[in-house]
Amino acid sequence: MSVAASRFFRCLLAGLIVALVVPVLGIGALAQDDQEWAALILEGRSALEAGDPALALQLFEQAEPQAATADDQIVSLTSLGLAHAALGNLDAAARFHERSLDLREAQYPPPSMAVATGLRNLAQVRHRQARLAETATLLNRVLTILNDIAPDTPDIADVQSDLAAAYVNMGRYGDAETLYESVLPIVENGSPAKHVAALNGLAAVKAALGQNEAASALYLEALDIARAAFGEDHPTMAGLMNGLGEVYRASSRSAEARDLYQAAIDIRAAALGPDHPALGPLYNNLGLALLDLGDLADAGEALQTARVITEGALGPNHPSLATVLANQADLDEARGDYLAAIEHNLMAFRNLASSLGTAHPEVQRLQVNLGRRLSLASDYARAEETLDEAEAGIIADRGGDHVDMIAVHSARGQLERLRGDNTAALESYEKALAIVETAGGAMTMDAAILLSNQAMVLVTLRRDEEAVALLEQSLAIREATYGDDSPALVDTLSDYAFALRRLRRFDEAEAIEARAEALADP
Repeated sequence: MSVAASRFFRCLLAGLIVALVVPVLGIGALAQDDQEWAALILEGRSALEAGDPALALQLFEQAEPQAATADDQIVSLTSLGLAHAALGNLDAAARFHERSLDLREAQYPPPSMAVATGLRNLAQVRHRQARLAETATLLNRVLTILNDIAPDTPDIADVQSDLAAAYVNMGRYGDAETLYESVLPIVENGSPAKHVAALNGLAAVKAALGQNEAASALYLEALDIARAAFGEDHPTMAGLMNGLGEVYRASSRSAEARDLYQAAIDIRAAALGPDHPALGPLYNNLGLALLDLGDLADAGEALQTARVITEGALGPNHPSLATVLANQADLDEARGDYLAAIEHNLMAFRNLASSLGTAHPEVQRLQVNLGRRLSLASDYARAEETLDEAEAGIIADRGGDHVDMIAVHSARGQLERLRGDNTAALESYEKALAIVETAGGAMTMDAAILLSNQAMVLVTLRRDEEAVALLEQSLAIREATYGDDSPALVDTLSDYAFALRRLRRFDEAEAIEARAEALADP
């Protein structure tokens, strides 16, 4: 085999690992150890693609000492990074990708496709580590390189989609929305899979912004495309049904959400088997829909099924189990069993903290919920300490105006109300609402809930005119979200009527009460 052929072979077997343009140095035979290195890398890649990352890692580790050139070292280090990432060893994966990136930058002058590929590999790991600001920086560097050397490459749309996903997790929904909307025209006439993925991403952003009607339309469009391209029972359908179910559940259409989750469960069970871990999230969401519908017994069964599947497939310490435990805490809270809710919440927190660390955003969100539930159980000192720790971590990692601070201020407002410090509670709710509005969520349910909470504090403070104004805003958001005839309006209508009576506006109050009664008992 010639040296030129050898170089081509290395690039080919590396696939997406590295894209290199190398000179033809001449004709010659490969040394024995060079042949062995290439064979090990190729066998490792085959194992990785076949779903055996442990075997791939063993092969890549054998190959790495035999990497004779900088190009070989780049391929070896990147291969090790991919194998560690597939095994969930994210710190090790990042170290190997960083070493590979250093070599790429030393070997190839900018702008270089090899460097862009290395940046993207590292960005994928950083995203999984929830180092989102770094992820965004890396991907923006990739886009700069691609726009310089390959402005027409479809890879730009893929990187923009990855960046949009990072922005979603950072709460930068406006930026994510802009990116997905720029990607859609590029992919809509190409691969159905990429078209569906872009629609799915944009739908998730619309849902996060509380634009449930737009999100539903996007999910339905994606379902139509996937159905035509892949078939009714393709696993892609299950993921889209799950997303649409989440939108329906957020729109107080939990019965429809329940049916979508069940259909998704049927698809995944048929394709993957009844105990596959991919069924765990669907049973989890089914449990939440049943909880919304007040079917606490069936909700408990669904959540327990999710727990059994997840724990059986992934073990008692896997992060996926934390989600189920957290939702079992929600069920306990709905039952009024605050001690059980705290226990499940604490189990979820410890589970996730052991694998992701206490600085991870999801761990901090569980900590906020734990603080809120401790206040419900009247353990005010522990609640305040827990919220203080969560707030300090969020501010240190993501800043005091990050969307995760909404839950902190809201939970602190609840704690202060229960302690009887209504002025402080009002200030906390106002801080939370300011972040919601800055993030573009002025018409979301987060805003509606905070407006209602503020209003009831104002009622307690005898500031009834202000309370009525806030309840009017909250009701308008809920009507836009759920429709004018939804039972989800009943509690807000009742609070609104109460505040109107306090102002002696009896005719208006009676009309609102009649409407609430009709919706509660149609």
